[in-house]
Amino acid sequence: MEMRPFYQSSLWQMTVLPPWQLQQVDQCVEITEPDGIGAIHISAARKHNGSVSESDLQDSAGQDLPDETELIPVSLGGFTGFSASYIDEHTDTFWKKWWLGSGPVMLYVTYSCDRGDEEFELAQAEEILNQLQPASRAP
Repeated sequence: MEMRPFYQSSLWQMTVLPPWQLQQVDQCVEITEPDGIGAIHISAARKHNGSVSESDLQDSAGQDLPDETELIPVSLGGFTGFSASYIDEHTDTFWKKWWLGSGPVMLYVTYSCDRGDEEFELAQAEEILNQLQPASRAP
């Protein structure tokens, strides 16, 4: 499958700068750096009525985090919401997760890598996520 630097769905869009690459995997988009150590996954949903609220994002986050994990307000590109980081002790994996909203669109974004390796590319991953935008309304 060809890797492209620009991705657009009906809900969101972004540009990924080389050497990072983007590809569709099942129901999400995966972004990796070929010689990298981790992966970003982005999935999206549309709320049927109204806009995604702070409460919606907090509720989604609460279902997916270990107890005592702090939610931090965040803004990435054209989306706002919350992020949280933790170590999964069972798999020795570092996770950073984001629950983001813009209008009726909600994004669930994860970055994972082996514990201790996050210092190598987490900043780059967050820079990439700053390219997230709601899909353009152009026909």
